[in-house]
Amino acid sequence: MHKAIRAFVILPCAALALSTFALQAAAVKSETFKIPFEFQVQKQTMPAGDYRVQQAQGSDIALLENTKTGKRVEFVRPTPTHQQGKVRLVFEGGQNHRSLTRIF
Repeated sequence: MHKAIRAFVILPCAALALSTFALQAAAVKSETFKIPFEFQVQKQTMPAGDYRVQQAQGSDIALLENTKTGKRVEFVRPTPTHQQGKVRLVFEGGQNHRSLTRIF
C-alpha cells in the first residue's frame, strides 16, 4: 500500500517539474514599455501605463499585458522575437485616437 501512495505523490510531482521546465524553455523574450497614452489594439481600448510584451520561441503571437491591471491582448507578429535587438511598438493615428499597428 505504501508503494501505491508514493506513486501517486511522485508522478504528479514529476509532471509538474516537467511542465515547469517546458514553460521556462519556451519563454524567449519579455520587455516592458511605458505607454503614455490610451490606444486601440485588436478592437480593445487599452489605458496608458506600463506594458510587458512576451513571446514564446518559434511563435508568431506576442502577448501584450498591462502590468498594473493584468489586461492582456494577443498580437500576431510578422517576425519572431528571438531576433537580435529590442522589441519595437508602432502606433498610428492622431492626438485623440492611436492604434497599435505593429510589434517587431
